[in-house]
Amino acid sequence: MTLRRLLLLSLPATIVAGLLSVMLVETWVRLQWDEKRGTPGFFLADPGRGNRLAPGYRGFFAGVPVHINALGFRDTRDYSIEKTPGTFRILVLGDSVTFGHGTLDETTYPFLLEQRLREWRPDVNWEVWNLGVPGYNTSQELAYLTEVETRYDPDLAIVGFFANDLTENT
Repeated sequence: MTLRRLLLLSLPATIVAGLLSVMLVETWVRLQWDEKRGTPGFFLADPGRGNRLAPGYRGFFAGVPVHINALGFRDTRDYSIEKTPGTFRILVLGDSVTFGHGTLDETTYPFLLEQRLREWRPDVNWEVWNLGVPGYNTSQELAYLTEVETRYDPDLAIVGFFANDLTENT
């Protein structure tokens, strides 16, 4: 068999077999996917932080429904970046503990902090933004704060810390 004839037969066959394999794997994944394990698209690649939350994500993470707002952090509410008079904005950075791994939106500690502050001083427009990202360490949290601090204009930044946040810092 000549080389030309071999290429004419084997190249199209290889391409068809490859496409068929990809289609079969995709079909199998879609049929086997368990939404309680999560919905694809939760994380996006980020050159500075490694990954970030996908703005507008609605799905499951760690078996519970999760909402990522238009600014890319966990909240069912969308916010204007510009603060209105009387607003006190708190950014809470951290890892999965701050994010609320496995908890509902209204049971994360940043959400509960906002509720307590509103009870304490209802005359202030409290905004507590949950910037926690599962898997983050202190270097990634600092990179996140550096990236958004001038845009978001916080009055206070809080870093939720857990011992494993010191791992893999650069």
